[in-house]
Amino acid sequence: MGGVNVKFKVLKDNRALISRLASQGAQTAMQDVVNDLAKASSGASPHDKGILEDSYTTEVSHDSTYRIKGTVSYSVSEGGYNYAVKMHEGTYNLGAGSQAKSGGHGMSGKTYPVGNKFLTRPLEGEADAYKKHLEKGIKNQLN
Repeated sequence: MGGVNVKFKVLKDNRALISRLASQGAQTAMQDVVNDLAKASSGASPHDKGILEDSYTTEVSHDSTYRIKGTVSYSVSEGGYNYAVKMHEGTYNLGAGSQAKSGGHGMSGKTYPVGNKFLTRPLEGEADAYKKHLEKGIKNQLN
């Protein structure tokens, strides 16, 4: 008794469809990631008047090769300089408003205390959770 043989070709159209679906899954997951990073970093940012923690912007974009890029940025211009950069990079004592904050909380469940490096600390601390979330988003879209 003979075996069963199945032959098929992956057409160029199917490769494009798979790339498009994977890109859609990655874009949705990347939006989740940048939203989480914005929330976690805002929670970890110093608080005086609340201007800094509310100044973030997020963006998710992709190029023609389906590469996804997520951006979270802060900007507060004060007295001719970017106050957000000073508070991110500088060394300083936290004021009463900052000390009263509970910090930022990331997708992984980790907490990030208020202080400098309020954007990079959550990004680095959540890197594995973000990678897994992106992988899951792509996989779910292809199933």
